[in-house]
Amino acid sequence: MNTMLRRTLQIVVPAAALLMTACSGVTTIKSDLVLDSQGQARIELHQKTEAIELRNDGVTSVRVQVLGKKDRVVSNILLNGHDQVRLDILTARAVQFENNNDDRAFVRWTLINDDRIGYTMAMGE
Repeated sequence: MNTMLRRTLQIVVPAAALLMTACSGVTTIKSDLVLDSQGQARIELHQKTEAIELRNDGVTSVRVQVLGKKDRVVSNILLNGHDQVRLDILTARAVQFENNNDDRAFVRWTLINDDRIGYTMAMGE
């Protein structure tokens, strides 16, 4: 009986670990954003999303606002040149970027979630 139990555990434990690893995938969407002088962009989130990672690859500062219901500002940061940040956006409905400078801004962003990610992006001035 002891040998049978040990063999069963040798098979079941690795199989369970493999199954849990395969089912716990993380979805990421990566993109680059180029904002012209006085430009804006907005990411509308169609479902709950856990986090967004931002990296400013330029020297121009970019205003980033995380917006909740009815466009209420949840977070408002100034991302200076070569800064990077990870923001929790679980309660967010949108993320808005503003370049209020005379030079172009270059921002790399990554949406991260344990489930699917649904979003749309709009550019404006």
